[in-house]
Parts: sequence; structure tokens; C-alpha cells
Amino acid sequence: MTDPVEISSGRTFERSAIEKYLAEGKKDCPLTLTPLDNLCFHPNKNLRKSIQEWKDPDASRDAQELLDNLSSLDQNVIEMAKANYFKPLLQFLSSGQEHVKLIMAETLSEVDLTNHNKLSLFREGALSPLLQMLSHGNLEMKTVAVKALQNLSSIPQNGLQMISEGAFGPLFELLYRHGLSLPSVRELVGTIIMHLAISTCAQEAEHLLISIVESEEDIFKLFSLISLTGPDIQTGILRTFQAICQSLSGPKVGAKLRQLSAVQVLVQLCELNNNTVRANAVKLFCCLTEDGDDSTFLEHVGQRCIKTLLRIIETSSDMEEIAASMEMHPTKGQLERMLSELFAVSLSQQIRNGRREQPKPVRKPGVFSCCLAPAAPEMGCPAHLGICSVESSFCILEANALYPLVKMLGETDHDVYEAALEALLTLIDGEKPQNGSKLLSEANDIAPIIKLLNSTSSRLQEKTLKALEAQPRCR
Repeated sequence: MTDPVEISSGRTFERSAIEKYLAEGKKDCPLTLTPLDNLCFHPNKNLRKSIQEWKDPDASRDAQELLDNLSSLDQNVIEMAKANYFKPLLQFLSSGQEHVKLIMAETLSEVDLTNHNKLSLFREGALSPLLQMLSHGNLEMKTVAVKALQNLSSIPQNGLQMISEGAFGPLFELLYRHGLSLPSVRELVGTIIMHLAISTCAQEAEHLLISIVESEEDIFKLFSLISLTGPDIQTGILRTFQAICQSLSGPKVGAKLRQLSAVQVLVQLCELNNNTVRANAVKLFCCLTEDGDDSTFLEHVGQRCIKTLLRIIETSSDMEEIAASMEMHPTKGQLERMLSELFAVSLSQQIRNGRREQPKPVRKPGVFSCCLAPAAPEMGCPAHLGICSVESSFCILEANALYPLVKMLGETDHDVYEAALEALLTLIDGEKPQNGSKLLSEANDIAPIIKLLNSTSSRLQEKTLKALEAQPRCR
């Protein structure tokens, strides 16, 4: 604030801000909402002089004394805070009466703060009184403290200080026990806890070995809230666990989440229509599947889940969600084999049921194309010569499943390797089977296909011969 003026309600504002407010046709006080007797205002000379002297490094001690005198009025303290002078506010927040503390905390929740301001406030002692208010029996005191902490906790240094001073306990109590706060307040608490988790991934946390949840009970209680809350809190908790999984304590917490069958809940969330919740569920799901040797989650990854992930890859506009879904697609270890088997079986079922669609034809240039600016060429599938998709035409090239399916030809399960062969044969069903044959040959499929001739199944032998007959066409 550089030019404070007082309006007829007795409140003080920055001149440019109140002029803009009144120019919009509003005729009430922005703070009290009471009608103004008139639209005139006059300079608050004392406050202006104090601010100018405080900003002047050569100002005398008189400026500080004047500020101290002015700070006896709550409104002046608020205006000083808006001018980035917080000393009186911090004094009242720490030692004022309850109604004064309420006003000071409310100011911290509403004023626009730079990261430097936030750091300075915590460094000068704002956290301790706010934590005391957080544990107060009065709901209004809790609410205002939560709002202030939500405004102050967004930088990692403050988040780490909050964890060190035990903020997570009372915050989690507010989130977990529904009767202690309003739903809107619980949403803010969820955001604060997310800020704390994100702070544990910061560079400053590397030497602290700090975590917001450690015991299995804490992990279970926090994760269980996902099934008991609305989308905003669900999103906050999912992002909290994403951050935790990326921190130093991530492997330990991730292992406990898998033991608690968290994946079962995440699979259900991946099917939701709420894009924000779904995207964050997919990202956390991806974090938990990074340890591909842990089989505790595989029982929940069924055919329905795979189809959901394929749909997300094709339809989502969130690139991070798509990337997370693709990381759970056939790429590694035991999960690779399972996903490949499910894809092969699903594809063979679609073929038998006649539900596999033909790829869309590639758009050809029109007769007037020579008169128009050249458009980017539309690339078709190299095997099917059209625009394929995973969901409609079940193209194994679009699904990046060619090499995993070739590997499955060596499986011992008859149903699996027959489904894999049937899926591979879709590459030579197009207008130019030689294109698909070439792709199969490049994937080194001949040797495993020849071995299938030893099968006692006449149907499988017939399919094997079909695949082998196609091979010379690429030569």
C-alpha cells in the first residue's frame, strides 16, 4: 500500500483499488458491505507517513513509535499487513485476546502473500499460535487457523517446518473426524496435508529423513478416507500419496499400500467419470506398479482394468494420465505377461464374436488439393492400411503388443499361445497381407510358430500353417 485513503465507513484502502471498486458502480464498503453515505474519501496521512518512513532505511525511531501507536487499532494492523509490515499482527496473533487472534489469523488467510512473506512469517513465529488455534475447542478458531495455514503452507520450507512442529496430527484429526469441522474446511485441510507431502520431496528434505505418515495405521486411516469423501478431498489424498511415493519414504509406504489392497480401490477410481479423480488415481496406480516383482496387486488387474487403461490412453486429454497408463501397459516382468495374455484373449474373443471393426481408410487428397495449402499427411497403420485404434479395431500395433504376443507363443498354457497366435494373424487379414507378414518376420516369430505344429489341436495346426504360408510373401 502506497496511498491509503479513508472512505465514509471509516475503513482505509489503497486509493487505486477503491477508485476501481467504485468505478464499477458499487456503493457499499468492500469490508463491511454497508451502504456508503457518500463516495468521497480523504488521505490517511498518518498511515501513509508511517509506511513511507518504514520503507526508508534512513528513517528515525519515531516511525517505529508511530507504527506502534497506530497498531493499537485492529484496522491499522490489517492495513500494515497489506503493506507487508507484519510485526504488529504477529504480536497480536501470539498474545492478543481470542477475538483479536481471530482477526489476525483471518487477515493471514485473506492477504496476498509472496513466498518471501510466507517464509518471513513462519520465521518470525506465526506457526506456533496458529497450531494452538488449530487445537482450540472453538470451531471458528479452528476454521480460521486452517484457512491461514492453507495460505502459508504452499512453499516447501514452511511445509517441512509444519511437519517438524507436529502439524500433521491435529490436521489429520480434523480430516478424519467428520464432526470436528465443516466439509469446506476439511477440503482445505486435505490441501494442507497435500502441501506437507509435496514438501517432503523438496531438495531441503533430503537430509531430514522426514515423513508425514509412518505407521501402517496412519497409512490405512488416511487412504481409507478416499472411499468416504467427495472428489476434492479424494484428489488431495491421491496427490498426497503420489508425493509420498516419490519421497525417500516412498518404497516403504508403497509396499504397505499394496499390502492394504489399495490397488483394488484405485482400479475402481480409474473407472470414474470425474476426470480429475481418475487421472490422479491412475498416477498413483502407476507409482505402486513400479515394483513389478511384487505380485500383491496383480490379482486386481483384470481384463476390465486393462480395457479401462486402453480407453484412457485413447480418450484422455491429460498427457500425464496417458503416460501413467502406458507405463502400466505391457512393458515389464510379470505384469507384462498378464497384460499381454488379457489383450490376446480379449482380441481373439472379439474376432470370434465378429465385433472387430475395420480400420478407417486413410483420407486421400481431393481433386482440388492442388489449390490448397498442403496438409500434413495422414499416416495409416502399416499392416491394415487404415487408421486403427486399440478399442475398435483392436490393432496390436497400436497397442504396442506385437513383441509381447510373439513371446507368448512360447508359453505352456494352450489357451494363451492359441489366443496369441490368433491375435498375431490379424496382421495378415488386411488388404495387403504381405505388409503384416513382413512385420511378423521382423519380430522373429517363425521359430516359435513352427514349434506350434507339434500341437495335437487341428484348429491350432490350421492357424499355424496359415501364419507360415504368409511368410514367403514378404520375400
